[in-house]
Amino acid sequence: MNDVPPFERLAIIGLGLIGASMCHAAREHGAAKTIVGYDASAEVRARAEELKLADITESAAEAVRDADLVILAVPVGAVGMVAEAACASFGERGDRE
Repeated sequence: MNDVPPFERLAIIGLGLIGASMCHAAREHGAAKTIVGYDASAEVRARAEELKLADITESAAEAVRDADLVILAVPVGAVGMVAEAACASFGERGDRE
């Protein structure tokens, strides 16, 4: 079995029930070397940090910076707005264009 994770950096935006479950599963199955998370709620971010779900960031743009895979675990009505906020950092990877 290959012990190298398929992703260097996984970003999960939205740390509610679904996002938190994805963090747990990604960690359990070794999906990424680094798992980064963000939630719009400061309270949720604090709780996610307490639970050590992921490396928590203060913005969606910061979470997706250098990510190989981004998962939006937010309500359907918020996907457009969240994706737009996160897009500010897409392509800001030092080793590729």
